[in-house]
Amino acid sequence: MTTARKVVLIVATVLLLGGAALSMGAFAMADFRFENLSNTTRDWTSNTSTMNAEAEAPHTAIVVRDRGEGVRFEPTDGDAIEVTYWTGTEKNMTITDEGGVLEIDGTGSPLAGVMIMKVDFQDRTTVVKVPRSFTGSIEAETVSGNIDATGLSGLTACKATTVNGYVQATRLEAGEISLATTSGSATVNGVRATKVSASSTNGSVVANDVAADDVALSTTSGNVGTSGINAKTLAAHTMNGSVSAQSIAAESVSFDTTSGNVTSDNMTAGSLDARTINGSIDMTSLDAALASFGTGSGHVNATFVGSADDYRIDAQSTHGNVHAPQGNASASKQVTASAMNGSITLGFVGGGAATGSSDAGRSAPSAPGAPAAPAAPAAPAAPAAPAAA
Repeated sequence: MTTARKVVLIVATVLLLGGAALSMGAFAMADFRFENLSNTTRDWTSNTSTMNAEAEAPHTAIVVRDRGEGVRFEPTDGDAIEVTYWTGTEKNMTITDEGGVLEIDGTGSPLAGVMIMKVDFQDRTTVVKVPRSFTGSIEAETVSGNIDATGLSGLTACKATTVNGYVQATRLEAGEISLATTSGSATVNGVRATKVSASSTNGSVVANDVAADDVALSTTSGNVGTSGINAKTLAAHTMNGSVSAQSIAAESVSFDTTSGNVTSDNMTAGSLDARTINGSIDMTSLDAALASFGTGSGHVNATFVGSADDYRIDAQSTHGNVHAPQGNASASKQVTASAMNGSITLGFVGGGAATGSSDAGRSAPSAPGAPAAPAAPAAPAAPAAPAAA
């Protein structure tokens, strides 16, 4: 064996041993366990705890905290809170019932350490059955798990927070509803409340059939969709995604996105503000006393149910065509639309002929008149004829 080959072999051996040592160190830091190299189910036990009847010991709050499992609240016709939960070799559940506050805490992790080839489809959601007579607040917090609250009414508040998982409230009546997730969707459907907020960092946010004073929907990366909203204020925000709305009735509406489109159909609003930086705005069947549209790169198309004579209209595009009626300078309603790179089209079902231009809504300046030609110089007088000799 040549010297060069020996050197290569020695270097390769050192690298291999070094990599193995680093791997073992990483496994040790991650609490790696060889018993996890299995696709068998852990030793789990289902447990059920029933509290005292609400008529005897009423509760004001139910709080559930769990690191690795989901939480579900659902109604029961009984008068006692019932909790079904799972425990195992690496997870305990502590239930504390003091002073009208029921606290359910899951400790440990059901999937501790590095899991390889682990296949476990067992549903170990903590289920809290809430009596219809309960009028307090419910709260759930998880690290990795879904949270679902369904069919409850008369609550003072509902709060759900998770890091990895979806959160949703369905057919719920409460004073305040607050849903938040870092990675997952947030959904409210068929809820009645004073205040509703739903947010996500990476995921969609959806609100359907909602009646509330204030509705706030936001996500960093994802779409926001709304339908059947009746509110005093409705705000929807996303950075990377679109905002869509259908059948909206609100005193104040605010839609904005950094990169995405804004669309709506059948909206009645006292005031509307719709903005996008990279995207278009399309709205139909719109009835708003004060409407403002703005886009950086994209078009604005809006069709109003009224007449153009009902509105003061101001539409300007830096680089794009503008097609909009003249409007009425003394009208009580107002429409303002602006675009940097895109066209603007405003239509009115009740009448109002659009005036169009191809230069961003501004008439081209008239060409200056040609200068008058200078007067021709007078012809020189002819020389006198010489006198006869």
